[in-house]
Amino acid sequence: MIFTDITFQTNTIKLLSRILDVKNPIEPIFPFRPQKPKFKASEKISPLPRKTPSAAYISPQIISEFLDELNKNPELDMHSVMIVKDGAVIAGAEWGDYSLNTWRVTHSECKSIVSLAIGILIGDKKLSLDDKVSDFFASELSFLGRITRPNLTVRHLLTMSSGVVFNELGAATEEDFLNAFFESASKFPAGKSFDYNSMNSFVLSALVKKITETSISEFLSKRLFSPLGITDFYWEKCRKNIEMGGWGLYMLPEDMAKIGILVLNGGKYNGEQLIPESYIKEAITPKMFPKGNGDFAYGYHIWVGKSVKSFLFNGMFGQNMLVYPENNIIIVSNASNAETFQQGPFYAIANRFFGHSIEKKKSLTCEIKLKKDIKSLKNEKFTLIDLPREARALNGACFELNEGKASSVGLMPLTLSLLRSNYTKGITGVSFSVKKNVFIITFSEGGISHSFPVGFKRKRISEFNYFNESFQTAIRGDFYKNRKNETVLKLRLSFLELSNARTMSFIFKDDGKITLKMAEIPNKRFLTAVIDNSLSQIPSNLIAKSVKNFIGKSTLAKRSDELFNPVLRGKRVK
Repeated sequence: MIFTDITFQTNTIKLLSRILDVKNPIEPIFPFRPQKPKFKASEKISPLPRKTPSAAYISPQIISEFLDELNKNPELDMHSVMIVKDGAVIAGAEWGDYSLNTWRVTHSECKSIVSLAIGILIGDKKLSLDDKVSDFFASELSFLGRITRPNLTVRHLLTMSSGVVFNELGAATEEDFLNAFFESASKFPAGKSFDYNSMNSFVLSALVKKITETSISEFLSKRLFSPLGITDFYWEKCRKNIEMGGWGLYMLPEDMAKIGILVLNGGKYNGEQLIPESYIKEAITPKMFPKGNGDFAYGYHIWVGKSVKSFLFNGMFGQNMLVYPENNIIIVSNASNAETFQQGPFYAIANRFFGHSIEKKKSLTCEIKLKKDIKSLKNEKFTLIDLPREARALNGACFELNEGKASSVGLMPLTLSLLRSNYTKGITGVSFSVKKNVFIITFSEGGISHSFPVGFKRKRISEFNYFNESFQTAIRGDFYKNRKNETVLKLRLSFLELSNARTMSFIFKDDGKITLKMAEIPNKRFLTAVIDNSLSQIPSNLIAKSVKNFIGKSTLAKRSDELFNPVLRGKRVK
C-alpha cells in the first residue's frame, strides 16, 4: 500500500505541477481518448404530458416569480429549468442559447442513477447491502487489493463512508481505478464517517458490470431506461472500459425528470415496478449527516433534505433533479454555477417557492405573463438586422497572438479540460470575416483552425470539433467602447451540452495591436478549491510536504489567476 500511495501522490503532484506551470502547455499523464459522440436527438419516445400550471392547480405567478429570482441572482448562471407536477411538465425555461432539447452532462447527478442500478440488483437477489465488495473482484484485484479492504461493503460505497484516499484527481493519473482504489490508504475505518469520493461510485459501476456481465449502460438501458422511454444518453468509460459511474453521463433534462417521477412513485413507472419500493424508501432516507454540503443529508447516493422534505440528484455547477414529494413537484435544472455541492442560493430559492403547501390558483392573465417571462429569458430578437458596423470593419482582419503568458489556455474552459484531460497548446491567432451577412471569428489553436458564427441579436449555433469530439456551441457577441474610447468585442462561448462557458473581450488598439482578456464561467474559485482540496488529501510525507511548500498559497493564487483569467496580446498581420 505504501508504494501504491507514493505512486498516486507522485503522479498527482506531477499533474498539479503541470497545471500550475503557465509558461508551458499542460501535458496529461495519459494521452487523451476521444469518447463523446456527436449529439443527435432521436424521435422522442413517450414524452411526458404537458399541462399549464393552472391546469395543475399551481399559480403561474409562483413560477414567474421563481424564474425571476433565479434570473436576477448574481451568483447563478442558469441554463434551463423544467418543472414537473403530477407527472406532467408545467413549465420549461431556457436561458440565452441553451436548450432543453439538448442532452446535458450530469456530473455527479449520475451517482444517484448508479444507486438505482444497485437497487435493481438487490431486487433480483444478486446483491445485498452487506456483501463484501472485494469478494466480487477476486480475479481483477492484486493480492494487496484483496487483503487491504476485506470488510468494505456495498453499503459503505453507497453512503460515501469507505474512507478511501484515492479520489477523482487520482483518476486522472491512474489507468487501473479498481486496484488503485482497493490498494489506497484510508482516512478512517469504513462506515465511521462521510467522505464524498466519486471513486465509490466507480466501484459500484464496476460491480454492476461484474454481476451482470454487461456494462451499466446496457443493463440500465434494458431494465430502466427503455421502460421510461429514454434513448438519448451516453456514459463515458475509463481505460478499462467501465463506465465512470460518478460522472460522465449525458442525458436530456426531460429524461432526468422521468427518473425523478420513478423515484417519487417508489420505483414504479406507468404501473410497472422497476425498482423495489423498499430500496427506494431506504435510498431517500438519511444515512449520513455531512457538514458543509448545504441543507442536505445523504442516503444511498441520493441527497435528502434536512429542513424541507425533499430529495436531490446533484451534480456540480448546478445540475439538479430536485423533488418535493408532498407537492408532487420535480425541478430539473442545469447551470454554470460556482458550486460543487448544494451551497448556492438555488436550493433556498426553490425551497421557498415549492417546499411548502402551494396556493391553488388559476389565472389566464398570469399564464400569458408566464409565457412572456419565459420567452424573455432567451434574450433574442429574431428580426433581420444588419451587422454592426464594427463587424464589417473587421472583415479580413487577422491577428497574431504570441505575447500572452498563458500558453496553455485554449477555447475549452480549463475546468472542462481538467475534467476531460484534453489539454491544449494554446491560442496563437484570431481572424475575422463576414460571409453572407454573418460575422465569423476563427481561432488558431494548436495548429488547428476553429471557426464560429457570432450572433448579436439572435443565437448562432455551430459544431465545435475538439480533439475529435463534437460539441454544440454558441457564440453571442456585442461591440462597445471602453473608457479609453477603444473598440471592444465581448463574446460568450457557451458549450451547450456542458456546464461551463468561456468569455472573451477583444480590445482593439489604434496602432493595430490587440488585447484578449479571457475568463471562465464558473470562475477561478473552483480550480483553486479543487487544488487546495487535492493537496490536503495527500498524506503528510516528505514528497507531499516538499510540493506543498514549493507551490505555496500565494503562488497557487497567482498561477490560477493567470490560467483562469489570462491576458493575451498580439498585433495585426493582415
